[in-house]
Amino acid sequence: MLVAGACGSNDPSPTPDPICEPGKAAECRCPNGQLSSQQCAPNGLEWLDCQCLGGAGSGGSAGSVGGSSGSSQGGSGNAGATGGSSGSGGDGGASGSGGIGGAAGSAGNGGVGGSSGGAGGSSGMSTGGSAGSAGTGGGAGTSGTGGAGPLCPGTHGSPMTKISSTLCVDNTEVTEGHYREFLAAMGGVYTGQPAICSWNTDYGQPLDNYELHLPRTYVDYCDAAAYCKWAGKRMCKPIGSEWLKGYVDPTRNDELQQVCLTAFNRNTYPECASTTLHSVGSLPLCIGSSPNQAIVDIQGNVREWGGCWDPATQSNPVHCDAMGAFLQSDGLDSCETAHWRLTIKTKDDRTGFRCCADPL
Repeated sequence: MLVAGACGSNDPSPTPDPICEPGKAAECRCPNGQLSSQQCAPNGLEWLDCQCLGGAGSGGSAGSVGGSSGSSQGGSGNAGATGGSSGSGGDGGASGSGGIGGAAGSAGNGGVGGSSGGAGGSSGMSTGGSAGSAGTGGGAGTSGTGGAGPLCPGTHGSPMTKISSTLCVDNTEVTEGHYREFLAAMGGVYTGQPAICSWNTDYGQPLDNYELHLPRTYVDYCDAAAYCKWAGKRMCKPIGSEWLKGYVDPTRNDELQQVCLTAFNRNTYPECASTTLHSVGSLPLCIGSSPNQAIVDIQGNVREWGGCWDPATQSNPVHCDAMGAFLQSDGLDSCETAHWRLTIKTKDDRTGFRCCADPL
């Protein structure tokens, strides 16, 4: 007997039609009324059970990373993104509790402050600075002192006085102290003398027991000329000397006479006729009158060598002038009459000298 409903490989029953697309999901409603999803079975003939188990909802996603660091200008950092909202509770079964919401994302750390601002730039050149206040006017300048005019030369011996624009004269006669300095400096050298002194090979020696501030005596004309040259000066010139022609104005008195007339006004003083030597400048009345009061002993003390006469017009020996009233002379002669003509080699205890010079 045949059993009803038995099927074999040769079962003639027809294959049922699919009711859904395999793997496709569709919305369904759970017994608790919540919507869920179900999936089509692989054979497409049925829908699988609705996914209604009440599993916990997934937590919200973590908050975004905090804001970026500040810009170089030192702007504040951006705040961190807001944390994700809590997840919705899963559709659970009747017994399932709602899902726990995800923890809020942590706020991002503030951005790191920018570096300190750069140094302020210098003020622009185009913008004009404020006007400076007016300067205080300078005080009036002090008036300059008038120039001293030409000065007298000379590097050794007595200081000089400029008595005119063309003549400087030693204030004193050359002293023993002055002459000793000359002897030490020359050291036995006799070159550089004028031609009329080519014979001179001895300037003398320091005088024994002789005070340094007394006039130097025992000097001939050539000794005196050598000293004045060494001191940066020259011998004083008498008028009429052919040897000095062209250097002296023939219309004026000889130089020492000019000094005497200027300094003493042809006055005579018995004090200046002393018969003994005295220290230069020690007799107060034998000084010049203003402005030449620094010149002393033109009259008195010793007579003084001047220039020599042209040897071509003189018989040997050459004669030279000595000028000025002196000790042992007849009274105190004026400068016009107190002239003596001596041989060039004369050396005695009554004759000394002083130097003259042209102003610088």
